[in-house]
Amino acid sequence: MKAHFENNPVVEQMQARNWLDLVPRYRLVTDLRFVDKDGVIYIAPSGMETDGASVIRWLIWLVAILIFALGIWTSEWLWIIAMSLLLICTRSGPWFAAACIHDHLGSSWRNNAIFYRAMRASNVCVPIAAVYWLGPTIFGKPYHWYWTWKHNRKS
Repeated sequence: MKAHFENNPVVEQMQARNWLDLVPRYRLVTDLRFVDKDGVIYIAPSGMETDGASVIRWLIWLVAILIFALGIWTSEWLWIIAMSLLLICTRSGPWFAAACIHDHLGSSWRNNAIFYRAMRASNVCVPIAAVYWLGPTIFGKPYHWYWTWKHNRKS
């Protein structure tokens, strides 16, 4: 059996919490169903909130700007890397459905592998799927700690 999504994600964009809330957040309007190659069905339930790719946005822009600035004076390859980084680390694209499933399942070796297969089922090319797989595999725990700190600190 080939891995596939039974439906496309139907989402509504949520209102920003305040003027500093620059990262769009979405709520699933319908259940999103992914059937893995072994026939197991993973469901992201309607009402689930997601931001697409859980990447610290300011960090992506900082790295891209630094690489871009270095690339102007040193190498066109660094410029290509910076532009690719900005393209790959966007929050929406063909990987959005896989990101919804992954956000629901959480980050672990097993769930990251499901995330990779879901991206490939969405026709995400292998290099981009590999980069997206590496993100939570390498940075999943530190991001979880950062997220917990950010959302549990005193106002």
